[in-house]
Amino acid sequence: MRSAQWNVQYIQRLLALDPIALWALNDKTDTTAWDASRNWRNGVHANVALGQPGIGDGGTSAGYDGTATTNIFSPSLSAVYNGAETTLVMWAITTDWTDGAERKLFNVNSIVNNDFLFVRKSPFNNRVDAALKSGGVTKIASETPYSPTEFFMLACTVSETNDELILYLDGVEVDSVAGLGIWGAPITAAFIGALNAVTHRWDGCITLCTLFDRALPPATIADLYRIQ
Repeated sequence: MRSAQWNVQYIQRLLALDPIALWALNDKTDTTAWDASRNWRNGVHANVALGQPGIGDGGTSAGYDGTATTNIFSPSLSAVYNGAETTLVMWAITTDWTDGAERKLFNVNSIVNNDFLFVRKSPFNNRVDAALKSGGVTKIASETPYSPTEFFMLACTVSETNDELILYLDGVEVDSVAGLGIWGAPITAAFIGALNAVTHRWDGCITLCTLFDRALPPATIADLYRIQ
């Protein structure tokens, strides 16, 4: 097991890419999900079991047991989040890919026009999805069969400029779709480990959830799978 110094170095590599928020989810005993980007876009944990084993970099993760959520919405996040050009990077693990349940890892959405971006374990067994709805157009990038038993790194990029939604797993592009709509209103909700406070909650652990205001290039995402 690597020391906590590796975790610090990995977080520094993420911060060097200038994210709009970085919820490391290595919080100790607080209900606050601290934003390590120093943009102070902190979230609030509910029923989350902190201090769980991490990805092998010496850090810890947050445990979600199907009842836990982390609400990361804030007016500050809503002001800077642009669903037309964005990247999500996060690490997660689950022990059950065949329970037939839809479980969200991450969700942002707007109740104004129902635009959303989420990543999930699909209700179809052994499948992971990144789903985007913008301007009434829904697109889903998927990988199946997929059922890792260890931590995996999930990333997705959205670029209306390049007209593509791309899903990456462990630093490798696995699917992409074109024909995106036009992202509209600011987000009004944002969660880690759930769709909302009560629905589609994750069962497993999550760590190092990071958001960017641009689509990161494939080489950068591949490099982020390297934890040392």
